[in-house]
Amino acid sequence: MSTYYPVSTYRLQLHRDFNLKDLEKILRYLHKLGIRTLYASPVFRAVSGSRHGYDITDPLSVNAEIGTERAFGKLTGKIHSMGMGWLQDIVPNHTAYSTENPWIREVLVHGKQSGFCKVFDIIWNHPDRELREKLMLPFFGNSLDGLIHDGELKLRFGERGFALVYYESEFPVSAGAYPFILESGGMPFKLGEWISAEAKAREWETRTRELFALCSSDREIAGYVDQCVERINRQPERMRSLADRLCYLPVHWKETEKRINYRRFFTINGLICVNVHLEDVFERTHGLIRTWVQEGMVDGLRIDHIDGLYDPSGYLERLRQVCGDRTYLVVEKILEKGETIPGSWPVQGTTGYDFLASVSQLLTNRSGGPFFYEHYREWTGREEDPEKVFRDKKRFILLNRLGGELELLTEEFLSAASQAEQGGGKQESLLQITRAKVRSALATFMVHFPVYRLYNPPSRFTEAERDTVRKTIARASRPNRADRDGLRMLTQLILPEKTGDAGLMAAADRFFMRLMQFTGPLMAKGIEDTAFYTYHSFIAHNEVGDTPASFGIRAETFHSRMVARRETSPMTLNTLSTHDTKRGEDARARLNVLSDLPGEWKKF
Repeated sequence: MSTYYPVSTYRLQLHRDFNLKDLEKILRYLHKLGIRTLYASPVFRAVSGSRHGYDITDPLSVNAEIGTERAFGKLTGKIHSMGMGWLQDIVPNHTAYSTENPWIREVLVHGKQSGFCKVFDIIWNHPDRELREKLMLPFFGNSLDGLIHDGELKLRFGERGFALVYYESEFPVSAGAYPFILESGGMPFKLGEWISAEAKAREWETRTRELFALCSSDREIAGYVDQCVERINRQPERMRSLADRLCYLPVHWKETEKRINYRRFFTINGLICVNVHLEDVFERTHGLIRTWVQEGMVDGLRIDHIDGLYDPSGYLERLRQVCGDRTYLVVEKILEKGETIPGSWPVQGTTGYDFLASVSQLLTNRSGGPFFYEHYREWTGREEDPEKVFRDKKRFILLNRLGGELELLTEEFLSAASQAEQGGGKQESLLQITRAKVRSALATFMVHFPVYRLYNPPSRFTEAERDTVRKTIARASRPNRADRDGLRMLTQLILPEKTGDAGLMAAADRFFMRLMQFTGPLMAKGIEDTAFYTYHSFIAHNEVGDTPASFGIRAETFHSRMVARRETSPMTLNTLSTHDTKRGEDARARLNVLSDLPGEWKKF
């Protein structure tokens, strides 16, 4: 069966105010417009009231706010009968960090003993002793000590057991803390039996409901439990002791700017990343997708934030095996100048940001560039090189918003270098370079890294990838003498003179692939979400996939790009606007016109 190819694609943003039934009402209208492929935002269960669907709480069910799985099947069947197809957006990188997520809830209750512990990208052996063996919970407006001192954290008992309450938010008390709460003088016999009964993690929900039933049927037990709750709420030192027994650590939401022990999506604390590179995690999270593909309900998949995955290439190969050759696959990927996706990827292409940038540059009159750059200098009173602005903003984001991630990468680098030393690698001695210097060198390397990421580990670098790393280190070294020792150490690890040492290369591979999971978010936050709002020489190009460092291209350049596009990825998506773009194509088109009449524009 041949691969499905979308034509005249229309993106749908589904939520509770525009659900599957609402979509069904406009199908004939869309068909009359010539739409032949419907491209849908994530339809999986998400946080209540979600307007976008990327904060998934259950990848194995349809979001009840937009419809049922049966309704979804009926709708896609009708779409196919009308000669249209369905392209589904999926989110393999992360889920919602929310108690509405049952997998997260179980991790909060059981910690490392949870059956879902390995699903999430959590660093349980964090170097900070306070975070070791505890998942950071950064959703509070105060430190833990402040929460307790100000009485903002309360213990409550209900149908699902004990919970810590912070205003409207509730977090389940970890199973291991129950004996501390309940064991004191005069405990009712039945309650003692309940505590001593053995229970496996998967039975915990049943166990807590049994406890609630005991309280509902026995006034003595209910009164005792109320006394236990009141004692902890009344005594700050007991609340602190309770917190010490949890599998998580409540902290101020800004704490993640300094330390963190889970991978999040960009700088969003409420989105926790998934270890989808592990085969069992892939299978566990892709069950519904597999069903839809096998039953022919969806014709294509759009893979969100492919750059966040530990091993994008391995993930796509596994996904293609699940989907077969008929399913159309595209990845959300921002390409820098001259960059292409790996030719080995079993996909039809990208979501089209590169096309968007080429069109916008084509519609920009190149001759206007000197005028706009000069006028911007006059207007701001600053001589600014856009590339330097990009580096400065990336450094600001890395040090002030992703400081927790940088600390983790520093620790992982030191661990990898230590392993290399022990394996006989000729690494510069760790005793001769401070942790601060290593941290600074890593930061400088990441700031100067020119693309979102590379996809092979050092042991399998292509010559082009090796060249990218060499040039990045050379650029980073020139203006930063203080970082040269650390950068030399980094070179020795990921570009060793000899690659025969398996232990050395394994350590280098693990570290580098981890590093690559953060260079992409740094590019996005530093440039798209920061520099684009502080450097405005010509804002038509302050756009996802584009750059204000370039001012227009010739028609010949555009045509050569389209020829190359046809040869390498003829069925890739072309787009002029997405849910991620800063402005719509109509706004950008109006801005592009200004490049033809700079003098007239300046008068206003």
